Amino acid sequence: MIMLNDNTHDIFLWTPSHTDSAWKEVIPLKTEASTRKFWRCRTETASFILMFSPPETELNDRFMHFGDLFKRHGVPVPTVYEFDSNRGHFLLEDVGEEDFHTQYVLGNVDQCLTLAFHTLGKIQSISDPIIPQYEKARFNNELEIFQDFLCRRLINVNARVVQSCFDYLVTEISAIPTCTVHRDFHCKNLLVRPDPPFLGVVDYQDALVGPITYDLASLLYDCYWDHDYATIEKQIRSFWSCVLTTRHQNATTQKTFAINVKLTALQRLLKAAGIFVRLWLQREQSTHLQYVLPTLRKAQGICEEIEAVRPLGLWLQRSVIPVTLHKIRRQN
Repeated sequence: MIMLNDNTHDIFLWTPSHTDSAWKEVIPLKTEASTRKFWRCRTETASFILMFSPPETELNDRFMHFGDLFKRHGVPVPTVYEFDSNRGHFLLEDVGEEDFHTQYVLGNVDQCLTLAFHTLGKIQSISDPIIPQYEKARFNNELEIFQDFLCRRLINVNARVVQSCFDYLVTEISAIPTCTVHRDFHCKNLLVRPDPPFLGVVDYQDALVGPITYDLASLLYDCYWDHDYATIEKQIRSFWSCVLTTRHQNATTQKTFAINVKLTALQRLLKAAGIFVRLWLQREQSTHLQYVLPTLRKAQGICEEIEAVRPLGLWLQRSVIPVTLHKIRRQN
């Protein structure tokens, strides 16, 4: 039996009955902002994912319930073959080794986005009371993460000078028509696979009923990849024409929808920048520091397009980005 690195975790004392073959290879996988850990485990004939999801910090019941719900609607999330809920041990289907980021680098952007749009249509069709609402207070709390960890703790800059822009942002986003949203629909959570449905979707347990623009904003204004302006504009139009339901199209115009995508992306980018800094300051995890400045610059770029939030963009450009750059350079 071959074990590659990181095989001392007590999950390896667990013996799932779904596979009666010994692991021939164990590969630790990168994690994002959660406390979960993952390993790709291969036998002679199959590949699985082992997940350790600490019950005290992760929503394991929601992971199970949402997984069943998404699967019933044709969303290609991993099958849970076996689990020990008390210890947070899961044996999952391996739904793809390469993520969208890898495919983007190879130039397969349009093909990936087409796959993503097909699946987004299925996610948006889900309607179930088990999925909580994305409440206005949550949008405010997420912006507070940015103001607290990045503005106050990291660079000691007063964000109150642009509070009116934050208020405008939350008010506008909260008024957008809603549907089920994945909430982390970006290139690290979308995987390609060689056989139908050619796509795997992971990290879905934080789904909410939120703005119809949310997942598209996550996809096109990705913290981990820079889509060019022409691609973003083209794909917003394509999503409106091909994916958005007639009910949602009737609720807004294409022009308003495009603006709302950008406002949604702006809120999400600021939240993400705050979370990346929080990982560093609270957990001493510097893996996401490299994405802070690109994320802030994307946010600034959106502000330049929309008159109502231009003061926020100028503030980011003059007061936030230069000091953040200095702080991060000192860290590196």
